[in-house]
Amino acid sequence: MKASKVNTLITITLALATLASCGRRITAQQYANSTHIDEYNIYYSKKTGWAGPPSYQYDIYKNKRFVSFGISSGSDTCQLRLKESNVLFIDFNLCDATKKVHADSKKPIDHFEVDSILISPVENLLKRMKFSERQAKYFIKCWNKASPIGYKRLGKGRDFSITVYTKDALRTFLTLNNFISEDGDWEYKLKEDALPQWDSLQ
Repeated sequence: MKASKVNTLITITLALATLASCGRRITAQQYANSTHIDEYNIYYSKKTGWAGPPSYQYDIYKNKRFVSFGISSGSDTCQLRLKESNVLFIDFNLCDATKKVHADSKKPIDHFEVDSILISPVENLLKRMKFSERQAKYFIKCWNKASPIGYKRLGKGRDFSITVYTKDALRTFLTLNNFISEDGDWEYKLKEDALPQWDSLQ
């Protein structure tokens, strides 16, 4: 057998071995350390790599289909968070076998309903500037098209507070660079120029 064919055979064999070790087949030990919550099955799994000690992680299945890995919420071993998609996060409580679903809650702004938009630095909320009509329309357009980046991902730091006054309501947004959140839970990514330069405001 030629050397090139031997090398190819070895490569294929190693690849198959890797797939076998990383496959989604549930072992008896994993099943014993599993939690069933509605349509989800959560397995505490031991992972063994090529070198070093084994590691452990939560494998999450939905209707018997692997979805993703779960992330423990800090030091609380009962709490586990799943990012199923950019618009759907789920918090599991492994101790009482319950879950809380966090779905994207973004509400568009109708610019015909807006009276004014004010912006303030977070460190000085008494310093307020007003968007021009053109700036307001552009900000509204950017917000309505903003893509979600996830649920509670940015931490607590913020740059500006934006207040949108409509005919029958008041809505408050917080920004960090070009990221924005209205409810403090779901965060979205704006275009880089969605917010006007401070010195261009009235």
